[in-house]
Amino acid sequence: MHLVSMKSKTVTPCNIMHCRNISLKKWSQIAVSPKHQKQGVGSNIINVGIDMLTKDSVGVLLVYGDSDYYGRFGFKEEVGHSFVPSYTLKYPFGWTGMMLNDILLPEQPIQFACVSALSKPELW
Repeated sequence: MHLVSMKSKTVTPCNIMHCRNISLKKWSQIAVSPKHQKQGVGSNIINVGIDMLTKDSVGVLLVYGDSDYYGRFGFKEEVGHSFVPSYTLKYPFGWTGMMLNDILLPEQPIQFACVSALSKPELW
């Protein structure tokens, strides 16, 4: 039985990226089995993940998914616009992020690159 899956081809739900001395994490989309939805499972995973990344001194958390859903947890489109992925995103919406640990939003958008294993257009 699969309760939760991470839409990702990576081993973990987060990919480590670095850019101008800011530690970034990019989450893959989270999917909860339909029979377990509306029970707080996805919300708990996201909240625990945010807490863990904050404790690990991550500065920026990004996700490419339903902006209405992730917006409930504090993800914002303006943060997503400040961190430009290396590849063109399939949809012009859904790239959101949140600043953690009192890191300030950059004045200019920053283009970042993923670790080499994830630097493939088909993964975006």
